[in-house]
Amino acid sequence: MALGGAALVTGVLPRAAAWGLVASLVPTTVAGHAFWKDDDPATRKANRIQCLKNLGLAGGLLLVASES
Repeated sequence: MALGGAALVTGVLPRAAAWGLVASLVPTTVAGHAFWKDDDPATRKANRIQCLKNLGLAGGLLLVASES
């Protein structure tokens, strides 16, 4: 992720970097922030916030990846 972020910031293959970051973000989000499995309301809320944050980041990365 650090390499992909650095490539995205410096403009070195930005589309490939964005796709790589999306590809690594999806499993990380599903495995690490599965709020639908939490019973504790505070933990559920925190994981939902992190999941939605990652969804927003993925949307921005898809926008970068779709630019020509």
